[in-house]
Amino acid sequence: MGLHNRQHVVLSARNQYCPIRKHIVSSSRLLNDIMKENFDVMLSEETRSFIRSLDPKVQKKVAYNIQKAREVNDPRLFKKLNSEIWEFRTNFDKQQIRLLGFWDPNQKAIVICTHGFVKKTQKTPKTQIDKARNYRMKYLKGRT
Repeated sequence: MGLHNRQHVVLSARNQYCPIRKHIVSSSRLLNDIMKENFDVMLSEETRSFIRSLDPKVQKKVAYNIQKAREVNDPRLFKKLNSEIWEFRTNFDKQQIRLLGFWDPNQKAIVICTHGFVKKTQKTPKTQIDKARNYRMKYLKGRT
């Protein structure tokens, strides 16, 4: 098999070969392209209070997972629950931390986090989804 049939990546200190683009680009530019943040996140005061109530290690993991979800499409980190509500997902030390939110239809690429909770059952409780839905309705009413 010749070199042209393989997915080779040639690394050097300053440049990186990108087989898809078939040319050399700077490492920092390639990283910026790969790690581009796809959306912004706004946290409600209730969400901020919830995160502050967590252990510092859990806080760091939640923040890391939110940032990672902004960069990659991974349902283990950010998952659609229904047509309106999404959840940021963090598993840490046998705890399932969830932050519920929604996409702001009036702003391009912004997720509004309504609140957070520690999930104790396999299925996300309907009361938590309803709480996020109600927050969304109030938010959208105030925006029009």
